[in-house]
Amino acid sequence: VRVCQKYITPAPDVKLLDIGAGEGALSKRLLDAGYGVEACELYTEQFKLKEVTCHEVDLNKTWPFPDSSAEGIIAVELVEHIEDHLTLFSEAARVLKPGGRLLFTTPNILSLKSRISFLFTGYFYSFGPLSKHGFSDNRPHVSPFTIDRYRYVLKGLGLDLVGLETDKMQGSSKAWFWLVPFIRLLSRLKWGSGDDIRMQNSSKSLFGRKLVAIFEKP
Repeated sequence: VRVCQKYITPAPDVKLLDIGAGEGALSKRLLDAGYGVEACELYTEQFKLKEVTCHEVDLNKTWPFPDSSAEGIIAVELVEHIEDHLTLFSEAARVLKPGGRLLFTTPNILSLKSRISFLFTGYFYSFGPLSKHGFSDNRPHVSPFTIDRYRYVLKGLGLDLVGLETDKMQGSSKAWFWLVPFIRLLSRLKWGSGDDIRMQNSSKSLFGRKLVAIFEKP
């Protein structure tokens, strides 16, 4: 909510869609912060908050909202469970008003902890063997994507990255701080010094536990 308030000014007439709303804990906090909130959830029976309308929405299909009808869309710990990002983000871009913002959080696979995990185990932080889960509608973490990949997809849909935050700095990543100069030097030698390279190896990317990405519809 703190990050949301930083990028979207609260007001009762500011409509936020809480997508993948679950039982409604985030919807309640957004409502208490002064936003106008509507929730989206595939399994609406689990949504507990009576003060907020919860729409039954399959996020892999067309959403039941008009074009340019929301000031903000919030997705907390959702995108890593989704395989069809193109539909998800296309619908978000359609429903957002010009100047509206999409904010989502996801486990940070760019952290030093995650890079070390992948080096030695072949699995990123917060992503394990999918064979343990089996294939079902209640999917585990199936999409280990970097912020660079998300920006690539969303830019193609007309949304610009305007902010990158983290929920907290990860102590287990800080233990590997001595690798940072080598990572940044090798990245610069191989890929140059563009803003996308700097973003991939920023302090938030290297040490953050979760990434919070904010995209805007021009």
